[in-house]
Amino acid sequence: MFVIRIIFAVLSTIGLAASVLAYLGSFFGLTTGPVSNAHPWLFVFFAGVFVTAIPASLMEYTGPISDSKLFVKCFGETRPRWTFPAIRAAFAFALVNFIIFLVLTRGARFDIANGQYVLDDHPMSQTQYLSLAAWETRFFASFMIGIYLYMTMYWWFPRIKTQPGPYDS
Repeated sequence: MFVIRIIFAVLSTIGLAASVLAYLGSFFGLTTGPVSNAHPWLFVFFAGVFVTAIPASLMEYTGPISDSKLFVKCFGETRPRWTFPAIRAAFAFALVNFIIFLVLTRGARFDIANGQYVLDDHPMSQTQYLSLAAWETRFFASFMIGIYLYMTMYWWFPRIKTQPGPYDS
């Protein structure tokens, strides 16, 4: 079991590092939009989350749902004290990026239509389009940072099952 845990821990850490690099890359032209053709990495991000989260869920919820160990409530039992504040900060960071993205796009859809860059059918420049695409990438990458940080902490710092949690009967 130790080897499997290490494999998932390494995969989660790689996903976390890739998310941070994607976020930083958005300042240097990496976007999720069709201009950069970076779409294949989106699938890798999503697949990686499921590859690391599904086994974690299966390990925690081996019995009926009613007998679960309340995965989130027991998460901090045997992990370093900084893990929960770090995870909360990562998701708060994602929320800030999402709000900035919504404000910049005014909640509208930006796209390329008939060779023109448009925001909700209003023309815009290529620079404006790329800026919005970069903020979209930042939001997506920051959200993935939060998820991968959670999974990384789960796999690197296992909860010792022999210690009863506060919700164990």
